[in-house]
Parts: sequence; structure tokens; C-alpha cells
Amino acid sequence: MTRFIDLDRQFNALTDAELEDTESLAAWGDYGPGMGWPKLLEQHDRVILLAEAGAGKTTEMRRQAGRLAEEGNLLKCVWVGVAPVRCLR
Repeated sequence: MTRFIDLDRQFNALTDAELEDTESLAAWGDYGPGMGWPKLLEQHDRVILLAEAGAGKTTEMRRQAGRLAEEGNLLKCVWVGVAPVRCLR
């Protein structure tokens, strides 16, 4: 049985300039404290979670859905699969 480890993820809003600056993104720790899941889901109707396969996206969303259910709230999750794209020339 896999045990869930709460990583206390923190989220920060980035400007367009920050998103384009790869060095800025590499220094991720410099953004200071962000907002956790409760505040993020309170402030936003939609959240997109992107990460490599096996990074724990599904586990994280199930955990958040369970937490919200315990509080009497609902979290709708939509999983979108992305298949490798073959470029044609």
C-alpha cells in the first residue's frame, strides 16, 4: 500500500515576463511563500496541474478531493491524457 506524504505544496502567480525567463523559473525557490491548496482552490475555479508521468498528480488531486469532501465541498477533477505527437514534414 502506498502511503501519501503531504508535501505542503505552495503556489505562486507568475507574470508573463517571469514565465518567459527560464533562469527565473530555474530559481524557483526565490519566490518566497506562496499559497497552499486550500487558498488556491478558494481563489480559483480552475487549476491545471502539469508534471511528468509518475510525479503524483492523480494522488495529489485525490487527496485534495478527499480533504474537500470532509469539509462538505466538491472538487471536480478532469484528467486529460496527452499522447506523444509525431511531427510531419
